[in-house]
Amino acid sequence: MKELEHLGTDRLEALSEDTLSRSKKRKLKVEIISMLISLGCILVGLIYPLIFPGNQVVAPLFYTIGFFVEGIPVFISAVKGVLTRDMTNAMEILVAIAILACYLSGQQLLSVLIPLILNLAHLLEERSLVGGREIIDGLKKMQQSTAIVLKDGAEVRVDVRKLEIGETIIVRPGMAIPIDGVVVSGESHVDQKSLTGEPEPVFVQPGSNVYAGTIDLDTMLTIRVTKEFVDTSFSHILSFLEKAEKIAVPESRLIDRFMWYYIPFVLAIAGAVALFSSDFSKAIAILVVSCPCGHMLVSSAPMIATLSVATKRGILIKNSKFIEELNTVDTVVLDKTGTITEGNLALSSVVVADGQNESDVLLSAAIPANASNHPISKAVLAAVREPVPSDAYEVREYPGRGMEAVSESLNETVSFGNRDWFRSLNIVIPDEIEEKTSGSVSYVAKNGVLIGALCFKDQPKADARAVIEDLKSIGVKKVVTYPRMKTRCLSLSKLPSN
Repeated sequence: MKELEHLGTDRLEALSEDTLSRSKKRKLKVEIISMLISLGCILVGLIYPLIFPGNQVVAPLFYTIGFFVEGIPVFISAVKGVLTRDMTNAMEILVAIAILACYLSGQQLLSVLIPLILNLAHLLEERSLVGGREIIDGLKKMQQSTAIVLKDGAEVRVDVRKLEIGETIIVRPGMAIPIDGVVVSGESHVDQKSLTGEPEPVFVQPGSNVYAGTIDLDTMLTIRVTKEFVDTSFSHILSFLEKAEKIAVPESRLIDRFMWYYIPFVLAIAGAVALFSSDFSKAIAILVVSCPCGHMLVSSAPMIATLSVATKRGILIKNSKFIEELNTVDTVVLDKTGTITEGNLALSSVVVADGQNESDVLLSAAIPANASNHPISKAVLAAVREPVPSDAYEVREYPGRGMEAVSESLNETVSFGNRDWFRSLNIVIPDEIEEKTSGSVSYVAKNGVLIGALCFKDQPKADARAVIEDLKSIGVKKVVTYPRMKTRCLSLSKLPSN
């Protein structure tokens, strides 16, 4: 019953979000059409008198059409704001008074131009959230929509939202894990980069926790479900991002908070000017100047430009509010993996045993690595500059330990794996070899004799040093990474320059 209740709630929320999205799209389409019509009316109103100077009817007629097209939505929002005392529509109240005064005083062009600028400001503000929405939609596509459940010994594919705690599912190599759980049987490496950002896969075995949104790399896993779909770590991340996306832009619309005081004050000033100067146009000028839509446009335009450039450079800024607060920042905290570093393991050094050379050690490791999709194997193959002679070898993979390439025709066995596995195979690793290694280390042996070791690290980006120096030059007093980099690559002396 609890599961059905959750499922119903999830579907209702999904339906509400989808309906809201469609509603926003329709509203955006209507606003764009209204803007185009109003612009057309303004252009005709300006050009027609130049072509036909004697006709004084057509231009006011088109201005009136533009006034109704752009003005009616403003009046509706203003009335809603007054009746409901909703400050979301507070700006429209003042704009409605201003454009009505303009139109009644004969300044039809201005009565169309003011709501047109307001509409443009709204469009720019909505556009600032599009990049964040696209990122969230992309993350949602990473979620597995179905799962394979074991029921009475048979495999049944079900909607992942229907999974119950305690059920057993299976995940095959290359598949995304659909839900949080505990491994019941099987050993494999799991790519958790989507959650942790770390490039090196995590070895899992019976009793290990696994998480939705991660990928099984090696062998089939049997997993017992420990959380419902809505409670998974990946779902919580998406929920956090969606809440952040809905943050308003309070700084650019600060005047809304004081509108109940601001509107009467502006009306009083405009009324006093009209009364004492007997010049109604001056009162209208005060109303027009007091409309904050122009200020909104001035603040929105640079925000949109900033968000657009940041998105193109791979920086997701959830709201323009955060851009407004950047001038107060004096400390920058950077995630290490994928920010300061490349986010992928790369070969950093080759340690060779006596009588061996780096090229032979690397090529030997590439023979078993050629049959694997493990990130370390990919790093080995990326470093090899010559063809890998793997056709004569049969490769065996031992999850969590390493790989072995056996060739009966060449009477040769190449082993490539971690230290514990080599020791279990009674392969001796000299102390002088271990002392020279750092980072993630894999050892290479031929026919049971160690020939060398390969060291892998997530390398710092080429421009990391320059970026940190730039941050300090613009006033940032402290730059911190989390987690702390063991290789101390945040030190400016250790970071590569451009």
